[in-house]
Amino acid sequence: MVAPASSTLIEMHGIERTYIMGDNKVYALRGVDLTIERGASIAIMGQSGSGKSTLMNIMGCLDQPTKGKYLLNGRNVATLSKAALADVRGRMIGFVFQSFNLLSRTARSRTSRCRSCIRASAVARATTARWPRSSAWA
Repeated sequence: MVAPASSTLIEMHGIERTYIMGDNKVYALRGVDLTIERGASIAIMGQSGSGKSTLMNIMGCLDQPTKGKYLLNGRNVATLSKAALADVRGRMIGFVFQSFNLLSRTARSRTSRCRSCIRASAVARATTARWPRSSAWA
């Protein structure tokens, strides 16, 4: 009998991120512990400068923590090669940016906007249907 897959998708333990700016150290994250279960919906909120973007960059495998352990689907992200990280970003993680600029903000006809939305929806469906089949991250 095969053991059931863990319901934990993201585990972070003691995550810290420190930046060096000249002679100063900037502590963006200090001792973050976070667990996110598969299928959960979460919101990361806080004041400006509180480390939200830094945390999201680490969660999205765009940056590495200075200290701590980050497990994604049970695998330690720090041990992954650049190619494996690119695969994770391409197959497991979706990014929605605050200023996404997918469509020009200039005035367009209603028809062209609808066609763009239909194309974007088709691409999103195709991409979403593909990533769960990855044997490395199943």
